[in-house]
Amino acid sequence: MRKSGLPWIVICVAILGLVLGGCAGKDGKDGLAGLNGTNGTNGTDGDDGTDGDDGINGIDGTGIAACQPCHSDTATFAVKAAMTQWNHSRHSSDAILWETNRGATSWCASCHNSEGFVAAVGGTPAIAEMPTPIGCRTCHAPHTNKNFDLRTTAAYTLKNAVVFNKGQGNLCANCHHSRTDVRAAFPADSIMLPIANERLGPHEGPQAEAYAATGGYLFGRIDPMPKSAHYNAAANSCVDCHMFKPLGTTVGGHTFSMANEEEGGDNLAACNQDDCHSSLTTFDRPTPGTLDEADWDRDGTIEGTQTEFDGLLNQLRVALVARGALNPEPGDLIDTSVPGRYPKNVVGAVYNFRLALKEGSRGIHNTKYIMTLMRLSLESLPPLP
Repeated sequence: MRKSGLPWIVICVAILGLVLGGCAGKDGKDGLAGLNGTNGTNGTDGDDGTDGDDGINGIDGTGIAACQPCHSDTATFAVKAAMTQWNHSRHSSDAILWETNRGATSWCASCHNSEGFVAAVGGTPAIAEMPTPIGCRTCHAPHTNKNFDLRTTAAYTLKNAVVFNKGQGNLCANCHHSRTDVRAAFPADSIMLPIANERLGPHEGPQAEAYAATGGYLFGRIDPMPKSAHYNAAANSCVDCHMFKPLGTTVGGHTFSMANEEEGGDNLAACNQDDCHSSLTTFDRPTPGTLDEADWDRDGTIEGTQTEFDGLLNQLRVALVARGALNPEPGDLIDTSVPGRYPKNVVGAVYNFRLALKEGSRGIHNTKYIMTLMRLSLESLPPLP
């Protein structure tokens, strides 16, 4: 009987399947991603939090009425005019601002930049990190005072303890003074004194001392020094004349100039205002008086005040150069002191020469005082060897 071959066939098929399954190829690349599913439903909102504490109430506004005095059309025009005039003043000069950095002290900053002046007037002199020129907000504080009043009109005590109290000009005196106490510079018991450098004398701009008839060396004189009528005639001193109504933009007003150095001409309207002169045509008018009273340079002729000043100053210059105490060389050193040791009266005469020169008005601010001081200096010099 023949045996069936079916089991073997089954076995062979199984073996073939195992062999074919072990020889399968590598997996293919992933297929493209399917489309995103639909977003789920938003959750339910949470409960509201507790309200915070109320803030502090703000300050009530003042409305435009508080701004109008400065920012109305009329006031704006006036401010613009003042700024245009200021652009022609020495206060706007970069040279004035540059002096802020000399020595980097609050002493310089207090008058050579706006921030330093404001700090000094406030009683805390300081050096400004980013200084700006002397300008509107140096002398005014409109956003603090809500007007254009001056920042201060308090009387100013000069270095020699004399109180300068001449109205609005007190603000000017904060800077336009000698910064020197002449009493300390000339000890009573000294015979010879040193001149240490080329800058003997008052600091630049000693107008306050000259105007108030003080600040010079008097060679032992005890009689009061004379004052010109200008001292009593101008209640606000500097302001009454130097800020009289402007003529254009180069003289008067916030130029602070009496002479039009850019275009020529003087602001004689300031001199001819009410209760002053009436028909002045020049600053260089003769001083009223006799030959002995008005011929200050003793040349036998009464000339204009400024001409007399120039003649007398030059006489003093020649006398001091002859004694070796004043530099005659042209250039930056002209009219500077010569270091050395000299008789006290020679040093005093140099000091007074520099006061008269640096005061800047050629005798106008206080004619009698400045002329008498120079005559006294000449007459007190020791004779030449």
